[in-house]
Amino acid sequence: MVIREFGLMINGITIISREYRIEETQEDSFRVIRDGLISAIQTIAQRALQEQVESFKMSGTTIIISCRPVILKGREEILCAFAICDRDVPEKQVNEALNRILTIFIQTQVIRSYGSSQMYSRFVKRIDEVLGDLLLKPEDRVALLF
Repeated sequence: MVIREFGLMINGITIISREYRIEETQEDSFRVIRDGLISAIQTIAQRALQEQVESFKMSGTTIIISCRPVILKGREEILCAFAICDRDVPEKQVNEALNRILTIFIQTQVIRSYGSSQMYSRFVKRIDEVLGDLLLKPEDRVALLF
């Protein structure tokens, strides 16, 4: 019941990426494929069904997505936050956290371009604060109580 990765993307291009519970370092090509998968599922659902994907499940993983329109250089773009989680993660709590992150990001950050994630490096601390306990394994949560 833990978030393993978090990302923030504009139109399928990741601008912030955080890895929390990855056993081994992932190659950049994996990240590109992952981002492409999330973007493709979101785009297909929007164009074919006129709906937003909120989550999808695999055998051991749940991916939760929350999106909002933003104006970038005079055009409407789609800003999405996503979390790659253990399958049994509390989806409602994660979705609420993703929505809080999107709200804070839109209110506090100037979205200039797809640019470097370093442009948003100070915002990463806010992401970690909002996700809070959702980053901890159940045994880690219990350990904090004692």
